[in-house]
Amino acid sequence: MAAAVHHGTNLRKAEEKRKVVYKAVLDTPFILKCGPDRLDARHISTHKFIPTVIDIIRLCRPFTPANIHDEILQLLCDNLKPLGEARAERRRQRKNNVKVAESLPVSPIVITGINAITRNLEKKDPDDSDAILFVCRGDIDPSQLCAHFPQLSALARRKLVSLQQGAEMAISSSLGLKRVSAVQMRGAGDLWERLVKATSVIPTLDAPWLEARYMSTEIKTLETTTPVITKQRPKPIQQQKPKHDQQQEPKGKQQQKQQQQQKQQPKQQQQNKPSNKRPNNDLQPSNNKKAKQ
Repeated sequence: MAAAVHHGTNLRKAEEKRKVVYKAVLDTPFILKCGPDRLDARHISTHKFIPTVIDIIRLCRPFTPANIHDEILQLLCDNLKPLGEARAERRRQRKNNVKVAESLPVSPIVITGINAITRNLEKKDPDDSDAILFVCRGDIDPSQLCAHFPQLSALARRKLVSLQQGAEMAISSSLGLKRVSAVQMRGAGDLWERLVKATSVIPTLDAPWLEARYMSTEIKTLETTTPVITKQRPKPIQQQKPKHDQQQEPKGKQQQKQQQQQKQQPKQQQQNKPSNKRPNNDLQPSNNKKAKQ
C-alpha cells in the first residue's frame, strides 16, 4: 500500500515563530526553602514561566533521590513490620477466642492517614519534632490531597520525605492495611537510627517569612518567549456610487426618445379600437328570393 501523504500545515514551523521578551516579576517572601542550592534563578529560567507561590512550592518540595529511594523505603518497611505482625496476631487471637493482650509491645509511634497526620501537624507538639513524615506522593491521586503537607511540616519543623510510585503497596503490606497514603513515624533502636541517617540528605523545609524581620521589595526580570503574530491590513471596502453621480444622458437624446414614444402611442390606440364595418352580405342568405316567390 502507498504511504499516506499529509498536506496539512506544519506545526513545528508555527512554533518556531517566537520572540524573546523580558517581563518584570515581583519576588515573594512566601517561599518554602529546601536548601541552599535547591532553587535558584537558573532553575526558574529553564522552566520558562512566571514563578508564583504555588509553583515555587511545587519546585522546592522535598524529594527522595533515586539512588537512595529504595534504601529508605526498605528501612521504613523494616521499622513498620513488627507493628504489622503484632496487629495480625491480635486479629488471629480474636477470631480464635483467645485472650488478647491489653496493649501491643513497645513499638515506634506511628500515625497513618492524611487526616490524622494533618491534625497532629496542626498541634505542633514539640515531642514529635524529631518525627519524620513519609508521603506516597507518586501514588496519591489527585495530588491536591497532600498539597498542604509542605506548609504544615515547615510550620511544625518536621522533615518531609516524598516517596515515588509503588511505595504505598510496600508500606500497606508491612502494616497489614489496605491503603496507606502517608505515615508519620518516631521510633528508637538500631533500625530507626539507620533510617534517620539515610534521610539526612533530604533537607528540612524552612519558612523564612516566619522570622520577624523586614524584607524589602525585589523586582526580578524573567526571560520568556511569546508567539509572533503578524498583523494583516484590512482590505479597503469598495463603495458603490450613488445614483445622482451617474452620468446623465444629454437633453437632445431624451427629447428624441420622448417623440418616438408619442408617435407609437396613437398607432397602438388605433389597433385596439373595435371595427364598425358591416358584415359582407354575400356570406349571409338573401331574403329577396323569398319575396319574389
